[in-house]
Amino acid sequence: MKIRQKLTIQFVLLVSAIALAAFVGIYYIYQSYVSSRFSTRLRSKAITTAELLSGNSEIDASLLRKINESNRDLLFKENIIVFDSLNHEIYRSKDSLEFTLTNKMLVRNGTDKEFKDNDFEIIVINYTSSKRNYLIVAAAIDFFGNDTLSNLGQVMVLLYFILVFAVGITGWFFAGRALQPISDVISQVNDIYPQDFDKRLTVTNEEDEIGILTITFNQLLTRTEEAFKQQRFFISNVSHELKNPLSKIISQIEVVLLKNREIVDYKKTLSSVLEDIQNLSKLSQTLLELSRLTEENHSFLFSSLRLDELLWETKDFLKKNNPEYSIAVSFENITDVEEEFSVLGNPYLLKIALFNLLENGCKFSLNQTINVKIRLEQNNIIINFENISQGISDIESALIFQPFYRSNNTATIKGYGIGLSLVEKIAKLHGGAIKLVSNKAEYTSFSLSLPILKSD
Repeated sequence: MKIRQKLTIQFVLLVSAIALAAFVGIYYIYQSYVSSRFSTRLRSKAITTAELLSGNSEIDASLLRKINESNRDLLFKENIIVFDSLNHEIYRSKDSLEFTLTNKMLVRNGTDKEFKDNDFEIIVINYTSSKRNYLIVAAAIDFFGNDTLSNLGQVMVLLYFILVFAVGITGWFFAGRALQPISDVISQVNDIYPQDFDKRLTVTNEEDEIGILTITFNQLLTRTEEAFKQQRFFISNVSHELKNPLSKIISQIEVVLLKNREIVDYKKTLSSVLEDIQNLSKLSQTLLELSRLTEENHSFLFSSLRLDELLWETKDFLKKNNPEYSIAVSFENITDVEEEFSVLGNPYLLKIALFNLLENGCKFSLNQTINVKIRLEQNNIIINFENISQGISDIESALIFQPFYRSNNTATIKGYGIGLSLVEKIAKLHGGAIKLVSNKAEYTSFSLSLPILKSD
């Protein structure tokens, strides 16, 4: 069921319930008023009859009956019966009795009573004058009152159904008007195709819920556009990085197979092919690490570890494989306290981050040298990686952490452009950050910050 239909039904049910409660309340209030007015009239006529009988010796029952018959203010099927103190009937306004006169009605207990017998309203009154004590039983049918109530009920039922119908029409109309902004949003969204993610929805009112929803959707479109761009950029670069070594491998094998060659030539070709395969393996491993870090539901084991020990281990590993690299490590405002180097993290991931920063610093340095400076800043341990290089432009510095991005100055150096992206994701995963501190000409500095693990 659509929202417009739900809103209309809910609106109709709400207004109908309120109208029904109002109509029922009006009906019962008016019914109570009619019944009270009729009882008052019947009581007044009964007491008047008793007063005439007791206060005037010249008026007997037959004369009073004639007077009553000539009265134009008679109630429908009115009958008044008067009993003396011994419950002897001394007066009856009509000979015929159309209601049931029970012994319960003739019990004298000093209080007036009211009874219902079919449509008859019956009042039993204890009346005492200066001379006698009477018991008056007055009964009549409120014909006009009941007829008025019946007509009122029919009118209310008719008005109720008219009201429900009118509320349904107006509810459908106003629900449509209320949902029109949503329909406009849906229409605009349907006009946006994957190739048109630069389009944004029109915000009519930033204060209401529809405006907030539209702004949120625009933000989602922005994130989706960025995701699509990164996806296209990722696919393009992965294809390029895979195509080059594969093409090189194929071409080398084809050349070797053209004719018989010396064993030395085969070994040389196999060594080159092995190097290309190792590069492909390294690329695939790096992509897997990047993919794993990009997943939201990652599950890495974290423990307390010494960051300085990880740095020394990573440095030794890098030097072992690249003896030509020079790495200088220095400490600032740090004492020899174990807690100052303790962080909560995953050793495998942190080694990847440190290795990439050290390798990039040496690889892209003009003299293959990197200076590593460690210092404490509030509750974080900061590691700066500085080298002498050609610098990074402001435009390129904004893109440096994107996967596969490589600046113009590093295009001739072997690499995939994934390292810094991995470092950024690992830093965020550990509650830290990586940023480009300085990109001046001949000087580049990256800063890695990680929160210190506080001891209890």
